[in-house]
Amino acid sequence: MTRKRRDFNYAYYCLEKWVLWNTEHNGFPTRSPILKLGEMAAFSSASSIPTGVESNDRDVERANTILAMMNNSSGKSAERAHLLKIVSAGRREDESIQSAMDRIGIKGDKRAFHDAIEEFDIRLETLIHKVA
Repeated sequence: MTRKRRDFNYAYYCLEKWVLWNTEHNGFPTRSPILKLGEMAAFSSASSIPTGVESNDRDVERANTILAMMNNSSGKSAERAHLLKIVSAGRREDESIQSAMDRIGIKGDKRAFHDAIEEFDIRLETLIHKVA
């Protein structure tokens, strides 16, 4: 039985968008009430959903959803989600996965990252096709 060769381009794209969103806003958009802790509120929002907490970007939302699903799944999936976050955030332009892992100080080989991106991609495809 031969395995289908997966195309990870969209998975990598979603992770890149997630990294940009996460680094620009520390995981929270600029209008997020969480970033404004300690500031005086303009109105009582006790019964409303905080504005700006969710991303306005579908790709970032998908990455957040998949990473959360992986994190709340099994221990192995949570480790894979963590590996994706660390390597994706720390990888430099045109740097190989193995070079990035070595530079960041992650022990192991790129196979662990490949397993992580494969799980991310499978979950992403499932999410896209379920919604569509």
